[in-house]
Amino acid sequence: QFAPAERAEDSAIAADVAYFQQQQLLQEFFAAVPDLFVVLNEQRQIVFANQTLLAALGRATVADVAGQRVGEALNCAHAFAGDSGLPGYCGATEFCRTCGAVNAMLSALRGQEDTQECRIALADGSALDLRVRARPLHEGERRYVLFAAADISHEKRRSVLERIFFHDILNTAGGMMGVAELLRTGSPEEVADFKDTVALLANSLVDEIRAQQTLLAAERGELKLEPARINSLTLLCEVRNTYLNHNVGMGRYIEVDAHAQVVWFVSDPALVRRVLGNMVKNALEACQPGQTVTLSAH
Repeated sequence: QFAPAERAEDSAIAADVAYFQQQQLLQEFFAAVPDLFVVLNEQRQIVFANQTLLAALGRATVADVAGQRVGEALNCAHAFAGDSGLPGYCGATEFCRTCGAVNAMLSALRGQEDTQECRIALADGSALDLRVRARPLHEGERRYVLFAAADISHEKRRSVLERIFFHDILNTAGGMMGVAELLRTGSPEEVADFKDTVALLANSLVDEIRAQQTLLAAERGELKLEPARINSLTLLCEVRNTYLNHNVGMGRYIEVDAHAQVVWFVSDPALVRRVLGNMVKNALEACQPGQTVTLSAH
């Protein structure tokens, strides 16, 4: 349905593997490369792999992955399609049309160097975010692809966290600016009504900043955990009270399920509140006015 599924003969793959194993300079050079690196034949099958890839896959030698396609080696969820469940479909399914890895390989086979990003959905339900580079290599009349992949999951995660942080900060700051304008132009009676709102928005702003500090500390590996025994019902009530009058919950309701169980567990209370708080805010934002978010535990 996209790239050709045909494969090279086993003898041709073995010959290519033997050829690249004789290229000592190539092996030494790519042994020092931190990225995953392979050489692919015209059928997009692996004929050489560096130690970084072999170590990541738990394989000992190139022979353990020779003949596989990159998606098969990485256990892509779409690499074993079809009723048989046998390999051969990596790059050839409808899903592969949007795969940056396959498209970069095809560009290289057409003689063009290409760099793309791709997310590979793995068979175990997880995913890999990769930046891939492919460039053509010609050895006589044979065409190959030099293919490298770098894990950019960290970059993607940080980008998402920063986007969420600025979104929340701007929302809260915008609310404060609105209230500040009302305080500036309102009557003394109206000003009194906005005091609690100002305090709530200010606390929310500080909370968002502290949350970002926590995330950055976690990203740097500097987060200090402070585990303690937590009562689930008490925790739910605390979270409910915190977000009962939150600006995202205006016109919406929060309640604790009457059947919520009391469970004692050990964790970092501040981090658990942060996670539950984000879940509650997401739920409130997804609600229509008048609807209720219910918290429970079991």
